[in-house]
Amino acid sequence: MLVTYALVWSVIPLYALFSTYILYSSGLTLMGIGLFSTSYNVASMIGQYSLGYLSDLLRSRRRLIMIDLLVMMLATVILELRTYIIYYMLTSVIVGFLAGGFSALMLASSSEISMVKLGRSISIVRIGGAVGWIGGSLVIPLLILDSSLRYATLFALFELTMALVITAAMLKETYSARFTTRLTLGTWSIISAYSLIAGLVISSASWFLPVYVYVRRGSILYLGEVIAAGAAAEVPTMIATGSLFDSSSTFRRYLFMVNGVVLSLAFMLYSQLPLSALIAVQVIRGIGYALFIISTPALLMSLGVERGKGSAVFFSMFSLGSILGGLVGGALSTIIGVRYLFIVLSLTFLTVSMLMNMVFMGRVKVVKRAI
Repeated sequence: MLVTYALVWSVIPLYALFSTYILYSSGLTLMGIGLFSTSYNVASMIGQYSLGYLSDLLRSRRRLIMIDLLVMMLATVILELRTYIIYYMLTSVIVGFLAGGFSALMLASSSEISMVKLGRSISIVRIGGAVGWIGGSLVIPLLILDSSLRYATLFALFELTMALVITAAMLKETYSARFTTRLTLGTWSIISAYSLIAGLVISSASWFLPVYVYVRRGSILYLGEVIAAGAAAEVPTMIATGSLFDSSSTFRRYLFMVNGVVLSLAFMLYSQLPLSALIAVQVIRGIGYALFIISTPALLMSLGVERGKGSAVFFSMFSLGSILGGLVGGALSTIIGVRYLFIVLSLTFLTVSMLMNMVFMGRVKVVKRAI
């Protein structure tokens, strides 16, 4: 699962984060980028929700992962044949749906490995995504600058083919019917609300960081280095977060607060430091994102919910926030500029994280008893 995740996630930067740089440099407006990112995240949310639930209904995740990878390959072939901007945007939205479904299926699969070491199991598999993101962030800009978009799609096609072959040959069925706990509406609401708000803030900052780099005359190659630095910071943080979640009730009690402080600091520094310091800031952002993406789903899975359903709810709510993030980011950046957008996002997420932690404190016993 780790290797498959790495191969697939080395492709996603071509269709996700670098898309805003490519489209903005091609003349698309800020509001247009906001609408495009919204379309991408709508597709991602639908993929997460539908494939996550479908894996529980069909009682098979391996089969869905293989179908997901095959369709992603076909979409990349279409772009390889027609490397026009309109085809690029269409393919990106299709891949958004498939990447969303893939992430939900992999979270559900990794959480089946061990209930005792749930945090570690999720973090180890998720590291594959971080490693792939690093590789894709470094390789894809070089291919685009030195050759063309067509060579980048060839790279994507090769990676996806390898992922499909490995899945078909080596991955066993990852579905299990052991987990059927029904959560209270209050617990679902707390975790869902936090996922939604985090999705809004993280998505808005991520989509408009490339625009900020472009406006400040940074190259797409430098942007790739920045993204890779953040992803590199995620790897050790994921390992540490998984271990902390498994061993420390104090960390579980304050995880919302920790996530909020680290991520809001990164967003604030985006707006305050020069372009040359962006790599260091992105490292902080990578640490914050790793804390969030491991601890929050691990908290949900520790309650014993059905894996497909739990993954679907977490990722679909995160994507719903990402949809709003594209719209809010596009509107606010048009009115106040990208720099002040980061300030607003930072203060908003810090405030909400503190409030969420206060509300969640009353339900720590529920989580502790489940673990």
